[in-house]
Amino acid sequence: MTGKYEALKEHLESLRVDRWNPDFTEVERILGFDLPPSARKYKPWWANPEPDSGHPFAGSWLDAGWKVEKVDFNAQTVMFCRIHLLSSGEDTDMLKCELQLRWKPAGAVNISHGLVSFPESLRELPGLYRLEIAPIDGQERRYVGETDNLSQRFIFYRHPGKSQATNARINQEIREAIDSGADITLSIAMDDAWIIREGVKQAADLSDRAVRQLFASFVQVVEGDVDIESLSR
Repeated sequence: MTGKYEALKEHLESLRVDRWNPDFTEVERILGFDLPPSARKYKPWWANPEPDSGHPFAGSWLDAGWKVEKVDFNAQTVMFCRIHLLSSGEDTDMLKCELQLRWKPAGAVNISHGLVSFPESLRELPGLYRLEIAPIDGQERRYVGETDNLSQRFIFYRHPGKSQATNARINQEIREAIDSGADITLSIAMDDAWIIREGVKQAADLSDRAVRQLFASFVQVVEGDVDIESLSR
C-alpha cells in the first residue's frame, strides 16, 4: 500500500518517458506535503526494497514499475528509472540525447551592383545557416555553417578580407553559381533548435559555440546524402 504517497505512484504511471529526474521540491509539490528530513540526508530512504517490505514511500514507485536509480543530495535531486530498463541491462553510463532543428527560409541570394546580395532580414544573433545552390544542370551543392552573429557573417561573405580564405571561397562559389544561372537560397535557424535528454525537450543555447558546432555537424550528417555536394570543409 502506498498510502499517502499514492500521488507519486499516479504521477509516475502517467509519465511517457523512461527516466524522470525531479528535485525534491517537485516531488513534494506532487505529494502535497514536505518530505521528511531523512529523505534529504540519507540514501536508505530512497532504497528499493521488496514491494511487500512495508515501506510505503518505496512502494509508491515500485508499484508504478519504477526504481530509484540515483540520488544527488548536493543538487537535491532524485533519478527514477523504469524497472524494465534496469532489468534489461541497459548501460546507465551511456550518454544519449536527441537533436531537433527546423530551418526557416530567409530568402534568395543574388548579385546586386556587382556585389553578392543576401536577404536583409538577418539579425545580429547566433545561429546556423544553410546555403543551397541549385544549378540548372548538375549537382546540387550546399553549405552549412554556424556563427555568433548572422548579420556580421554575411557581411564578411559579401566583402571578404584578403586573409579570409573561407569567406572568399564562398563568395566565389556564389558568384560562379549565379553567373551560370543557378538559384541560391538561404535558410537559418536561431530559435528552432532543441536538445531532448531523458525525455525532456529544451531549447538549445545557440549562444554557446560548442552547441552550434554540434548542430552544424548534426545537419551535415543528417542531410549529407550522396546526391548533394557539401561546400563545408
